Amino acid sequence: MDQLKSRDDPETIWRVYLGLQSCVSILMKDPDNYRELINALYSYNWQLEKKINLAFLHLLSTFVSANSIFLLPTFQLVVKSLVQLPNTYGLVQSTGVVNTTAPLITSSIQPLSELTAQLHNLLRYVVCTVPTGLAELTPVLASNFPYKKQPIEILTNYVRELLCICEYLPVLQPRILE
Repeated sequence: MDQLKSRDDPETIWRVYLGLQSCVSILMKDPDNYRELINALYSYNWQLEKKINLAFLHLLSTFVSANSIFLLPTFQLVVKSLVQLPNTYGLVQSTGVVNTTAPLITSSIQPLSELTAQLHNLLRYVVCTVPTGLAELTPVLASNFPYKKQPIEILTNYVRELLCICEYLPVLQPRILE
């Protein structure tokens, strides 16, 4: 728990995520006993190395596959990330101007475009695993739509992500376009 909260040792975090994948059945027997661990997992910081992000995405997909109670928290985490990531990565300044002069992405942090593609792959996988989850995804998409007073770049980015979702989940297209 300390490592997941402090996130100061990337190698250990990666190993924890890999190890938890093999322990999902234990966690699923009584999720209430592991609530603190699960809450720590669902407050994930995406500004980590690619291998850590991949291990975490696989862990999330394993959670949803093992128990659909993790469907809604996974949808919420992924959709919030699609809204917040460009700002977190420093692409949008507080003035609303796209910051192209001072990249905050270092070589050890996964590029935003790759991470966004992986988040979309996770959404696609989760919906394929739990098709009835489409009914829960639409309200999550709507509730995470940025406010009108947000910088135009944030609004534009979210609409771009929604249109991307329309491509691989065409059944949601009418609801998303509404």
